[in-house]
Amino acid sequence: MILGNISPNILTKMGFGQKNQQVYAELKSAGKMYLQKLLKDASPTNMVALLLVDIQNDFTRKNYLHDGKNIAGRLYVPGGESTILTNMALLEALIEMFPTLSAEQQKGFGIVVTQDAHRPYRTAATAGGDELDTLQSTYTDAKKIREGEVEELMPSNPVAGRFGRHCLVGTPGADIATPVEQLLAVLSEAGVSVDRFGKINFDASAAGMLLKKGVKMSNSANENIYFRQDSKSGLSFVDYMSKFARIVATGICGDVCVKQTVEGLASKVDGQSITVLAEPSHYLPIPNAVADTKSSFQGKGIAYKSLTGKEASNAVQWTGNVGAFLDKFAGLNEQVVGKPRLFSELLEPAADEDKKQNIKRSKLAQ
Repeated sequence: MILGNISPNILTKMGFGQKNQQVYAELKSAGKMYLQKLLKDASPTNMVALLLVDIQNDFTRKNYLHDGKNIAGRLYVPGGESTILTNMALLEALIEMFPTLSAEQQKGFGIVVTQDAHRPYRTAATAGGDELDTLQSTYTDAKKIREGEVEELMPSNPVAGRFGRHCLVGTPGADIATPVEQLLAVLSEAGVSVDRFGKINFDASAAGMLLKKGVKMSNSANENIYFRQDSKSGLSFVDYMSKFARIVATGICGDVCVKQTVEGLASKVDGQSITVLAEPSHYLPIPNAVADTKSSFQGKGIAYKSLTGKEASNAVQWTGNVGAFLDKFAGLNEQVVGKPRLFSELLEPAADEDKKQNIKRSKLAQ
């Protein structure tokens, strides 16, 4: 069962109160209306992509449960949980409307997911020598890309472009946040194309490569995670994305990785329509982050669209401990590693009990 179909009483018991439910419903409704318009003319010759940028645990969760352990996000952005909830609402809207699309419209749509996929000491044989070979065969400036990653992973000094170790392959922090991952699985089973790109710097357009199908970052410490077109080279993000006429992007951070990725695409692929959605994109809590980013987009022909009239997900107000709710929603403390269960499997007993209580109250009223 997806969040929008769960009994309000059960959600309240889980710490997701009525105010949060109203905000979520508004986002989902607005997202559905937008997607219906967006995909009206989608076809194999007029393709549309929903681009989800870096909705990973290390960025979006201050603390989260994994295999029963409490883990801290290594590069948590304050309020990052909102990125998860706002994108969940958008994906749920898509789950509802995708079956109503024609076969041509469905073939003309795809979801693209990017993930930071860092490895410390990438040049060492124990840190992905085979993977390094793929990178070097795909990008002529692979040495510069590696040097940028080494700098980025140095002890935190944001002014100098250093952010410490984060989203390391082989750690759960590199995984897509579980509630989003679960909805992507539902969409994939429904026939939606979902492809993923790993990247080792902020900008997927500068260093992104197609991931192998089924790769889960936290389980991939000792393997080459990238798809190979031939014996060596991977498929670059720009080469793949060039097939889309329209791209709609969301993610975290709107003023960093989202910005660099869409602006990189805009500079490298002619004729694409690129839009960044406000609410499902989260920004660093610094003065003028949203305004400066919007101004930069405008100068590069990138549209900025609010679904509900709010500036960004930072402006979407959630109450209570949203992080704790997300852990309950995802069932991280109960799941089997590698096979996350949908929320329905966790809620059905509670839903049945709630139904019984309603029947009991009804009989007493009679």
